[in-house]
Amino acid sequence: MTDRDYPPYTTDEIIALAEKYVARLSISDADMREDARAEYVAAAWEASQKPTVTRSYQETRGTGATIDYLKREMKWNSKTQMDVDELPTEMPVDDPQFYSGCDLTEAIEFLPDQMRDVMLFRYAHDLTQGETAQGLGLSQQRVSQIEASAKALVREWFLAGDGE
Repeated sequence: MTDRDYPPYTTDEIIALAEKYVARLSISDADMREDARAEYVAAAWEASQKPTVTRSYQETRGTGATIDYLKREMKWNSKTQMDVDELPTEMPVDDPQFYSGCDLTEAIEFLPDQMRDVMLFRYAHDLTQGETAQGLGLSQQRVSQIEASAKALVREWFLAGDGE
């Protein structure tokens, strides 16, 4: 069966999806969490009103609306200074391509804006490359390239002794 073989999500299902998605983002502010859920529900419900909607399209619209809301609310764009307080101090150990002992809070400060944005989306908010791409208006492949470049720069920074 394909996605088109299923009826669109019901309102209750959309609300459950929004809860699950927003919970993954680990947003500490309760009002912001509620607003992010509302953005997801509104966008996914609006998508369900189209005659040929698929469930994946509803999810994509909800996810995109949530990320757009967070970008607006937290001013996540390359023209403003990014907040790195929520960034973990180490990269996940299961990432063999990265120097696992680095302190990202210090290291991320020297990255160019776009690299910093990608690293914050990916590691401070635990978004997938696809979600990060959607939120930043890039392709998933471009996010992957930017992430790899950022990791290489941070690795060089630490190996040069700047991160000690």
